[in-house]
Amino acid sequence: MKGLELFAITMLLLTQGGLAQDYHDTSYLTGGYGSLCQKYELPGVWIVRADGSATSLFSPGYDPYSFCMDTDNKKIVFCVGTPIGPSTCYQGPHSGIYRYDPKMMTYETVYGPDTMTCVLPWRLHINQDGDYVFSGRHLTWTGTRFETNHSLFKADRQGTLSTVLSTIALGRRAFINGRVERNIDTGNYLVSDRISMTSPSTISCPILEVADDGTFNTWSTGGRSGWGNPWCMPQEHSTGFIVGPWDYFIYLLKPGTTSLTKLVTIKVGSTPVNLFYNFKYDLQTAARKRWVGTPVSWNDSSGMKSWIAYLDRSGAVTSIKLNGLPANSHLYYNDFAFYRGRHIQTIRTAPGTWDIRLSCPRFPGKRYVLVAGMTGVRPGIPLPDGRNINLNYDVYTHMTLWNVIPTIFNPGPGWLDANGEAVGKIDLSTFPQPFGIPFWMAVLVLDPQAQSGVAYLPDTYGMRI
Repeated sequence: MKGLELFAITMLLLTQGGLAQDYHDTSYLTGGYGSLCQKYELPGVWIVRADGSATSLFSPGYDPYSFCMDTDNKKIVFCVGTPIGPSTCYQGPHSGIYRYDPKMMTYETVYGPDTMTCVLPWRLHINQDGDYVFSGRHLTWTGTRFETNHSLFKADRQGTLSTVLSTIALGRRAFINGRVERNIDTGNYLVSDRISMTSPSTISCPILEVADDGTFNTWSTGGRSGWGNPWCMPQEHSTGFIVGPWDYFIYLLKPGTTSLTKLVTIKVGSTPVNLFYNFKYDLQTAARKRWVGTPVSWNDSSGMKSWIAYLDRSGAVTSIKLNGLPANSHLYYNDFAFYRGRHIQTIRTAPGTWDIRLSCPRFPGKRYVLVAGMTGVRPGIPLPDGRNINLNYDVYTHMTLWNVIPTIFNPGPGWLDANGEAVGKIDLSTFPQPFGIPFWMAVLVLDPQAQSGVAYLPDTYGMRI
């Protein structure tokens, strides 16, 4: 019997069929930026819901450059990083990485630099071990000025800092100050390397693929103008290509290529708009993948105005109209993320050993299946409703589905707890370390009443073992 047929029959037995479609609105973490001359700015970090309601989580008096959910899918991790002189790294709280607990409304410092040698974080990624990997600037005060070196850094959960890749290693002046992503095909980091900033026509932003030990190669040069938008590098699971915005357009970038392919013009009605920094895939509010981003409009009298919007494949924008905010106020976006959107996260607990944290907070008490594979995410397994399980069925998928190797891969209890959470385990400690190969996991939340029997299907998680 073919693996796909076996998987389909197994899913049918587990879920007993089902017809009702069950998708859920997504909430977003937004905010972070505001022009100092605008009286209506609302900086800090907010939650914006699909119905347009917005709630301020915190407004600490400075603008976070990026934020995401922490490994527990409950706390928010955010970065601050703007120097003003040798006596302090930031006017107000020092530059660094912070955790915020929305429930307790408390902060804690993950990493805070000293005042003479400042590492200023920009964009943050949480890696497979639970460490904070971020692009940023290393500023050293010489007595008369700051010497700057852009690098890719890593801080462990106790705040100990190390350098993954310094631009000194590149042998040229570069600016690693864009978003850090994980390559879904290899488990390595993808980072933007902004070579020149002299003029828009000479900017080159090749994308580097960087291993955790700092070795790297060029994922794509993108041509003379490079990728163009170092803040947005989402990969499609179905192709492995990067699809994202630059200026008024959405482009496609393939690995190993030297040019961009223009897909669509971003428009509100007939008017083109700039999508600015942010662009992601929204999997859960519609059967087919759609885009979500933060379009920007400019006005000489009121400055920049940004909002959250859905985008279809024609580039048409459907905005989420914010309600409940003061008159004439608007949010500015340095970053946005899915609120409580970290559904699979591994945490290294010992050499060769990881906990697998599952978090599906909208589905407490539901049954789930956690499976793994070692042959990639494409073409995957299509579901009748249009979704795709982005995991190729192989012998490892079979073994993990039937839980025949629990000492190596334990999927956990099989039922989400009252918080929609569960913990599994990977234990390779008895094998030589490391293997240096990619490894993928997919989780499915099951419900007999849901379409295809699958109530929830988050993104596949890729790592290296």
